Amino acid sequence: MKGIGNKDLVIMKWILRTKSKNIFLILFSPIILSMCLNIIKPIDDLILLNNIANILIFVWAVFMCLWYYYVGVSLFRIMTLEIKMNVKLFNLSIIFILLNNIFEFVKIFPSVNVIISQLPESSIKIITYIYFIFAVYVFYFISKILVSIENNKEVKFSEYKKELLYTFILFIGIWFLQPRINKIFMNEVNIGR
Repeated sequence: MKGIGNKDLVIMKWILRTKSKNIFLILFSPIILSMCLNIIKPIDDLILLNNIANILIFVWAVFMCLWYYYVGVSLFRIMTLEIKMNVKLFNLSIIFILLNNIFEFVKIFPSVNVIISQLPESSIKIITYIYFIFAVYVFYFISKILVSIENNKEVKFSEYKKELLYTFILFIGIWFLQPRINKIFMNEVNIGR
């Protein structure tokens, strides 16, 4: 795979081979721990526990972005069909989503929150709309390539709408998507690409 460092290649192969339950645990254990902290937090350490919960949510968001990135790029590289998919827009989308997650994370610091609160509300809304558009493109990119590889042809929306929903609701969708990603990768390994 051109243009990829050895570490990235190892991570990509690991994600493509790993079973659903392991990916689920890695992706969602930070958010589950954060929810548990919110349920059991004592009054004395409220600020500390809120910060720990926010850090866990941030870690979860980074894990999610990495999963989307590595799956999307790996499937794009495996794809042998001539489908017009904009991998640069996909990469830009992932970067924007990561930056937005960082932006949301730093709001836990009071000094940063004061600065952000001075921004016009319209600019925050614009960032939210852009975030949504980029997120939808990431879901579209992964869904269309996954189903196109499985069907060995370019697919129409009606053929990958279910996978689009799975990528959006990854908490449930990982159980349906990851086995298919594993199968595609195993076929690639068997072919020797």
